[in-house]
Formats: sequence, C-alpha cells, structure tokens
Amino acid sequence: MSARLSRADLVLLAAWRAGCVSLRYTRTGTLVGLYAAGEADIDADAGKYSTVCEDHGSCVGHESKRSALSHLGHPEEWCDFCRGDYTSAWPRERVEADAREMAEARAIALRAARAELVRQARL
Repeated sequence: MSARLSRADLVLLAAWRAGCVSLRYTRTGTLVGLYAAGEADIDADAGKYSTVCEDHGSCVGHESKRSALSHLGHPEEWCDFCRGDYTSAWPRERVEADAREMAEARAIALRAARAELVRQARL
C-alpha cells in the first residue's frame, strides 16, 4: 500500500477529477471514491452514482447518492479484490502491481493539480 494522502490532497485530487464527489480512506486504509457517473464518464446505466475502489479499480453503480455513500466505507462488500477473491486470471501479484501503478497515477495527477493551483495563483 502506498503512503496515505492528506485530507487536503484528497480534496484537491477529487476536485481535479471529472465527476468526483469525494475521495476518502476506509477504516482498513483502502482509498475509495464517490463519482457522479455521467460526469465521470462511467456507464450511467448502472446508476447515477458510482463507488470506486481506487486501489483496485472495482466499481459499482447506485441510483442515489445516499445509497452510494452507505456503500463507500465498505469496499470489502463490493470489491472482489478487497474481499480477497483472486483468480488465476487475476493473481494476487498482478492485483498488487496494478494497485502500485494506480497509486503512481494518483501521485502524478496530484502533482499536476498542485502545479495548476500554483499557476492560477500567479495569474
């Protein structure tokens, strides 16, 4: 697992991502996100809101924001990898490597968001 982002960094990263309503860590340390599906270019047929396991990429749709929020803190209920359901097609080593790549992509996006804030402050 990568280093945890600060609350300020989570707010900044959420603002930087299209359709992202909220990013937070669960009690187990998993980073999860709540997205407005249509704005985030997530299939809205599954629901207006989506909860996303940012560590593994799993996603589930919800019809209401309230429902999505109630699921957000419990990715072990909807993310196969948080639940430990690895298969031969998705062995643990590959899932862990993918999680490291996703953490690096978050770090890159956070650096870009910070740079944009600095640029805007100079204008």
